[in-house]
Amino acid sequence: MSDSVYISNIQRFSVHDGPGIRTTVFFLGCPLRCSWCQNPETFRHTAVLMMNNALCTGCGACVSVCPANAIEMKNGIAVTDRSVCTDCGACTDVCYFGARKMSGSLYSPEAVCETVLKDEVVYRNTGGGITFSGGEPLLYPDFVFDVFSVIRKKGFGTAVETCGHVPWESFEKILPVTDLLLYDIKLANNDLHRKWIGTDKRLIYSNLKKASRHNIEIIPRIPLIPGVNDDKTEFSGILDICESLDRVKEIHLMPFHQIGSSKYEMLDYEYRLKDRKEENAAQLAFCVSLAETRGFTVNVGGSGTKTYKEETGGNENDGWFLYRK
Repeated sequence: MSDSVYISNIQRFSVHDGPGIRTTVFFLGCPLRCSWCQNPETFRHTAVLMMNNALCTGCGACVSVCPANAIEMKNGIAVTDRSVCTDCGACTDVCYFGARKMSGSLYSPEAVCETVLKDEVVYRNTGGGITFSGGEPLLYPDFVFDVFSVIRKKGFGTAVETCGHVPWESFEKILPVTDLLLYDIKLANNDLHRKWIGTDKRLIYSNLKKASRHNIEIIPRIPLIPGVNDDKTEFSGILDICESLDRVKEIHLMPFHQIGSSKYEMLDYEYRLKDRKEENAAQLAFCVSLAETRGFTVNVGGSGTKTYKEETGGNENDGWFLYRK
C-alpha cells in the first residue's frame, strides 16, 4: 500500500458527487488557486491551523503551550504570527471553546477503506460508492489506485473529481480502477484562466482530451461564477470544449455561493470575491438554456439531484441553487 496522505474531511451520505449515495473524501493539496474556491483549507498539502476569533475567550492557554512562541494576546484575543507558526496543533489541544482547530489528518489507504466500507449496505442498495475530491486527489495517484482497487473488488462505484492540472501519468495510473471523472472546466479563455485561477489552461485540457478517448464516463463540472464565466462568450467557449469530447452528453453547473468564504479569514488568506453576490438566477437560467440548445443534459448542483427543468419547470424566474460542500 502507498504512503499516508492528509485528508481534510470524509463526508458520508453524499448525493451530489456521483450516482447513488456515496462517501466523498476530500484531499489536502491543490495545484490551482481558483479565486472562488470555497475549500481554501485544502490549498496546502499538510494540515493547517484555522482560527475563529469570534469563539476566542481570551483565556491565554494557547500562548503558554505554543512551542514556537507564535501567539500573543492582543485586545483580549489570541493572535498568531503565521510567519512563525509551524501548524503543530499544540494550541488546538488546549482550546476548549473551539476557536482553534487543525484542518487535515493523516490517513493510510487502509484507514480510508475501513471508513468508507462502513456504508457497504448503503452503496449496495443505492448504486453508490466512493468519490475522491479535494483539493486535488490526483496529486496522489498511488493512494487513489490502492483504495479504488479495494472498492472495485467489492463491486462499488469509484469516482474522482479533478481539476486536471497534474501529469498525464497520474490519469494513466487511476483510469483502470475509476468509473467516473467529474472534470472541472472553469474558463475557456487562457488569459482569464491565468487571471482567476493562476495557471495556464493547456495541461488541463490536454489531459481532458486524452481521458475522453478512454472507456470511462466523464461529466464536466462548471462552477458558474457571476461576472467571470457566465456571459455568452465565455460560457459558449466552455461548451465548445465539452462538445469536442467523445461521449460527453451531460454537464453539471455549480452555482456560485459564499458558504465557505469565512474560511479565508480563519486562515488569514485573501479572498478576492467576498463582495460578489450569489443572486445570479437569470444567468443560471441563460446558461442552462444555452447548454440544452447544444444538446446537453444539464444538472444543476451535481449528480444525484434533479435537473434544472425538473426542479423549476423551466421557468427562468425560479432560480434554483443547490450548494455542494
